Amino acid sequence: MASNEITKYDQELDTIPLGKLKPNEIDLFFSIITKMRDKRDDKIRFYFDELKALSDYHDKNSERFLNLVRSTYKKLMTLYFGSRSKSGLREEYFIIFSEFTIDCDDYGQYVDVQIYDKAIPLLNDLTTWVRYSLRELTSLRSAYSKTLFRLIKGFRTTGYYKIKKEDFNELMAIPKSYSQSLINARIVNPSVEELQPYFKNLRVKKEYAKTKGNPLKSYIFTFTPEPKDADDYQIKKGYKKSPRKEIATNWHSKGSNIAKSDSDYVNNLLETLEEK
Repeated sequence: MASNEITKYDQELDTIPLGKLKPNEIDLFFSIITKMRDKRDDKIRFYFDELKALSDYHDKNSERFLNLVRSTYKKLMTLYFGSRSKSGLREEYFIIFSEFTIDCDDYGQYVDVQIYDKAIPLLNDLTTWVRYSLRELTSLRSAYSKTLFRLIKGFRTTGYYKIKKEDFNELMAIPKSYSQSLINARIVNPSVEELQPYFKNLRVKKEYAKTKGNPLKSYIFTFTPEPKDADDYQIKKGYKKSPRKEIATNWHSKGSNIAKSDSDYVNNLLETLEEK
């Protein structure tokens, strides 16, 4: 059974597009983020079994999980956080982890992680924050749904979240080649539908500019506000294991009767289906 932890961090973390990360990589990243809160710059050791439980990962193939850990960090190295002074004359950029050491020795497989000193405020001494159940995040199927879930959770007690189209497209990592009708059909509508169990009365409204052609200006998401002291340990009604994880678990439970090449094929196919 997946481990249910409360994920909590500064809202600035959600201003970084994670579009290069696949669903399983997003789960792994936020599992690490969850356990590193209030640890300042301590080096934290995560054994693979712990990471699998946190991220609700069910594939028993050790090599595939090792490759997942590798690919996640390599992609995170291409992402950066930044800040700009009010005058706009000074800019600063940094990555979130200063160390990410993968070790597979006789004492077990693990990864040592240390946060970069400039990123410490994202996870420590929080005055404002985003908070949600890690298990709810990992239960979602697509990277788009996971991203929208995080963004809306930043406004969970207000019941209202408005975002400009350009910012939405960037944070959701929507391909620039997508038309608006395609974005609605493949991203917005399916994501809102998948998030229904987690946000009561979730609705999306599109705001159009009063200019020639009435182009889309913003998205407005409304839902029933959550109380500030909401019990995030209580999984929302409607929670269920994602189809991919359910299929992968059933497939690998068949054991040696299935050729490795066939198993790899199914995993690749399932990941392709749930990618953006």
